Amino acid sequence: MSEIIAHIGSIYARWAGEEAKSFDAFPPSGSNRQYFRVSGEKRTAVAVFHPDEFEYRAFVYFTMHFMKAGLPVPELLAEDRDHYLYLLSDLGSDTLFDRVIQARTDNEPAGVMDLYRRVLLDLIRFQLEGRERLDLSQAYPVARFNGQAMLWDLNYFKYFFLKLSGIPFHEARLEHDFRALVSFLEGAGSAYFMYRDFQSRNIHILENKLYYIDYQGGRMGPLAYDPASLLYQARAGFLPEEREALLSYYITQVGKHVNLDEACFRQEFTGFVLLRILQVLGAYGYRGWFEGKPHFIRSILPAFDNLRELVSNHPLPVPMPYLREQLLALSDTSFIREIRQLEPVGKGLMVVITSFSYKSGIPVDYSGNGGGFVFDCRFLDNPGRMEDFRYLTGLDRDVIHYLEEKGEVQNYLQQALYMVSEAVEKYLHRDFRHLMVSFGCTGGQHRSVYMAERLAEKIRSAYPVEVKVWHRELMRREN
Repeated sequence: MSEIIAHIGSIYARWAGEEAKSFDAFPPSGSNRQYFRVSGEKRTAVAVFHPDEFEYRAFVYFTMHFMKAGLPVPELLAEDRDHYLYLLSDLGSDTLFDRVIQARTDNEPAGVMDLYRRVLLDLIRFQLEGRERLDLSQAYPVARFNGQAMLWDLNYFKYFFLKLSGIPFHEARLEHDFRALVSFLEGAGSAYFMYRDFQSRNIHILENKLYYIDYQGGRMGPLAYDPASLLYQARAGFLPEEREALLSYYITQVGKHVNLDEACFRQEFTGFVLLRILQVLGAYGYRGWFEGKPHFIRSILPAFDNLRELVSNHPLPVPMPYLREQLLALSDTSFIREIRQLEPVGKGLMVVITSFSYKSGIPVDYSGNGGGFVFDCRFLDNPGRMEDFRYLTGLDRDVIHYLEEKGEVQNYLQQALYMVSEAVEKYLHRDFRHLMVSFGCTGGQHRSVYMAERLAEKIRSAYPVEVKVWHRELMRREN
């Protein structure tokens, strides 16, 4: 990190004519890029370290190309090609995504709808003007969004989301439907610039002007993909009528420049919505579980709800019976039910108390806060070793009676209650919204279940909080 900072300081000094005084790192994002707001006495810029050489080159090329075309992107101020660094004009921290969340909170969607109409007009400019004199050799990883690239996205979903869900599937039948979808979508052509990640987090608002970032994955592609990405972004929270109004607006506006068959376009749009949602679910699975990035974990449920609404209420453009069956079956998996059950709701403090088996790992904190208390119950006497209790759980009266007679169990419960109570009182005072408490044992069936239930009873009776109990292993067995 210190070496990167030194190189950033050097490139900043060459551009600004002064020494940098501060380097403020941006929060981690979905990529491996690192962003810093660099300030001196008089000037400020955003420095980006782009460790992927090919993506670095693509971004720099597209930025210069769009600047020449007069498209609203950040200004490329300086480069250090040897260290994959560049400086961009500072667009501030106000994004369209922030405006969307605030509008949903304030129940004032009208202003955001106006912004989205402006965004759609800019998108058309990128799609049409952005393709002019475009050097496709600079695109990475592919120059065109072809069938192979679509299959990469679908396999991303298969291996990093569907397999994680635990639902069994027939690989050959799934592949058959994947190829049917790809065959249809290839017919949409690739005559326009495709931004690839056109969504509200990548749209900045500065002095009431819109600016666009993160187009390094751009390539030639169909018209429908980018509006599908924008209007079905996981956490944008569009109502169906809002989404339809914006889609109709886009069709009308792009139709002024392109000879468009609306019925055909709408079919293609539905197909690309499906493809895009599956791709982002794969990304959320990978970034959320494997890389532990909370933003992606929080995005799984709204993305999945978009998927369910699409599959349930819209005719798919080609028959894909097995894929549709699998997607609808996902709704009832313990994987999705667990996320939905533990999603924070309301404005007060929610205490989530979970039982689990250490064999399956400590539970994921779906709130994005990184987890809370974890109590190890494996040292307590195990009722599961007794034949009379083997097929019972910590919810059954005989197991409860057995554990209540154990002094060590009651002592441990009181210690856990003391620590959790201290946290609850502080969380209430500081207006926090989420606290997670997990009890683990060998099988997640007896001791941890008992402890979770008893603690929940005591917290409910003592504090004005919502308490949710989730017995992970018991629920997974029901699946």
